[in-house]
Amino acid sequence: MDRDHALRTSRSSFSCEFSIVLRAVLMLALTGLAFACKTVPIKPATAIAVPQGLTQTQVRVAIIAAVLDQPVPENLTKREEMADRALGVALWPFYRSVNPRRDGEWFFESSSEDSVTASFQRNTHLLRVLIAFDAAAARVSIVDADNLRYTESRIHKAVPKWISDLEIRIRRSFSQMQAAIETQGILPASKDSLID
Repeated sequence: MDRDHALRTSRSSFSCEFSIVLRAVLMLALTGLAFACKTVPIKPATAIAVPQGLTQTQVRVAIIAAVLDQPVPENLTKREEMADRALGVALWPFYRSVNPRRDGEWFFESSSEDSVTASFQRNTHLLRVLIAFDAAAARVSIVDADNLRYTESRIHKAVPKWISDLEIRIRRSFSQMQAAIETQGILPASKDSLID
C-alpha cells in the first residue's frame, strides 16, 4: 500500500511539474506570437528619384527641409551656402537647446556630402535613419531604434508608416527645389514644361 501511495504521489508530482512546464511553454509561445504581431519585416530601402540637374548641395538642402517639414529655400547663392553651413555648425548646439524636440516629429541630426541623419521620436520610441543620396536617387535606411522591437529583419509595425511619410516629404521637397530652380531660370525649362 505504501508502494501504491508512493507511485500515485510520484505520478501526481510528475503531472504537476509537467503542467507547469506546459504552461511555461504556452506562455512563451503566446508572448512570441504577441511580439510577432506587433512587428513587420523590414523592407529594402525604396529609391526616391532625384530630379535631373540638382546639385549635391541642393539635394541635401531639400532633404533637410523635408526632415524639418519646411519649404525649400527660394535660392541659395554660393555665399549663402557657405554662411548657412558656418552658422549651422556654430549655432547648432544652441539651436538644439532652445528648440526642444516635439513628440511625433522628425528632427535633423547631422549631414555630410552624401547623406543626412535624422530621427523620429514618439514617446519613448526613437527611430534613427540615414538618408543616403547621389545624383540619381535618395534612400532611407534604418540605422538604429530604441523601444521599437528592432532586429536585423523586423521592427515595430508603426515604423514603415513613419518612413513612408518621410519619403513622401522628400519627394515633395525635391519637386519644390526643382520648381524653384526652374522659375529662377537657373535650369532651362524643358519644351514640355508648363513654365514659359
